[in-house]
Amino acid sequence: MKRQLSSGTYGEVSEHLFPSIREKRAIRDGRFRMRIHEMLEPHFGSTTAEMATQVEALVSWEFWRHLRNVQRLSEEKTRDMVGALVRLVALASPALGDGT
Repeated sequence: MKRQLSSGTYGEVSEHLFPSIREKRAIRDGRFRMRIHEMLEPHFGSTTAEMATQVEALVSWEFWRHLRNVQRLSEEKTRDMVGALVRLVALASPALGDGT
């Protein structure tokens, strides 16, 4: 019986076949989340966790890939859009609105 793989990216298929790749990605993703949190904490205080989640989503490879490959935006337009969205999220934060 043949095992069918999902039609994901090469990286997703590799993670399915090689657990060590999945483990290394999980470690890398955790470190990335921690760095985002550490960078934002001085500015957002008690709302840091929520803000870090939003920023992580906006700067993710998946979001970048969607803008470039599905929406067919240029690299420059994608950079501009991601930057603008991160700024909008930061400006909408209650932590910036009340001065904390």
